[in-house]
Amino acid sequence: MSYEIFVTEDGSPSLNFKGDEFSETMHNRRGALSESLYIYHDAIQYTTNRSWTPTFLSVGLGLGYNELILASHFVKYAPEQLDNIYLESFEKDTMLINNLV
Repeated sequence: MSYEIFVTEDGSPSLNFKGDEFSETMHNRRGALSESLYIYHDAIQYTTNRSWTPTFLSVGLGLGYNELILASHFVKYAPEQLDNIYLESFEKDTMLINNLV
């Protein structure tokens, strides 16, 4: 499998996965970050507004948008909870794991 990085309309990068018989875009071409915020931010905010221990599981790490949204949200809105956050993140592809750091 190979990857093509492209910039979406909101200025954020995304990936296009290419195999022998397929081509799959990770995010909407209108905006990778915008799409991730639309899907996940309300759930993150909901968790922040409860007295729960913030626990998150991200499967399919890709470019790390979910992890970045989590970190920025807690730094801005709930810095007192930063020491209590538990995040488990999984990615199958070694190239994506090695290039996130």
